[in-house]
This record gives sequence, C-alpha cells and structure tokens, in this order.
Amino acid sequence: NVKIVLADVSEYSQVKAAAKTLQTLEPKIDCLICNAGALLSEKRLTSEGNESTIASHLIGGSYLLSQLLLPQLKASAPSTSSSSSSSTTTAPSRVIFTTSGDMYLTPLPSWEIATSIAPDHTYDGVMAYSYAKRGQVILAEECAKLHPEI
Repeated sequence: NVKIVLADVSEYSQVKAAAKTLQTLEPKIDCLICNAGALLSEKRLTSEGNESTIASHLIGGSYLLSQLLLPQLKASAPSTSSSSSSSTTTAPSRVIFTTSGDMYLTPLPSWEIATSIAPDHTYDGVMAYSYAKRGQVILAEECAKLHPEI
C-alpha cells in the first residue's frame, strides 16, 4: 500500500503538513525513502530563509520528515506472535536516505559553511550538494544509534 504526499521538502512548513497528512492516513509506516533535493548552480533561499540545497536534502527532506514520522515508524517495529496454527514475524521498519558519491568530495564543514550563512562564504552548488549528502550519511549513522529498532 503506497501513499504519495507531495511537498517541497526545502520548506519546513510543507514538511510538517505532509507529515501530518501521512500521520492521518497511516498509523504505521514500514518504509520511508528520503530521496528529494536539488543541485543548484546559484544560491537560492527558501521562503523561510534557508539555503535550498541543504534544506531539501538534509534538514527538511531527511531529518525533519523522519523525526516527525518516528511514531508511525516505531509502530511498525518488529513483533513476533505465535499460536499453534501460525507464526508471523513483522520485518523492521526502515528509513532510507538516498545519498551520493559526491559526499566523498569533502568532510562536513562548519554549520555556517554547510548552510551557506557565513558572511564571507562564496556559494558553490556542487559543494553545497556534497555537504548535504555528507550530512545525510552522518544523520543515518546517528539515527541508527538512537533508534536501532528502525
């Protein structure tokens, strides 16, 4: 059963609204695939004032969405029941962050550089993309530690 909810994941208000819609549609979520974003040649800010690349790939499209949907993901966590006639096992829920080999271009710099808010920082779209993708890998590692059941 696949549900599609459209949102601009660089806009946190839209991420929150999409999460709320999903929460009303589904009490349990088995798999969340975070695969939205952009690679922009010029710096672009969202209506909320955030740099679009990091906002869509990492903050809104990966971190915020997955955190808002944690209750539904945890509700789909493994359970085993058995009776004399049957035995069922539910697979663990999953969050998948789709990253890229570009994350190997650089370590994650300071937050001010990664989010392009440093006043003396020159915007580079490829590097912004690389920072966002590196951030997703770090996010996945931390989420695995904090929520091993997912």
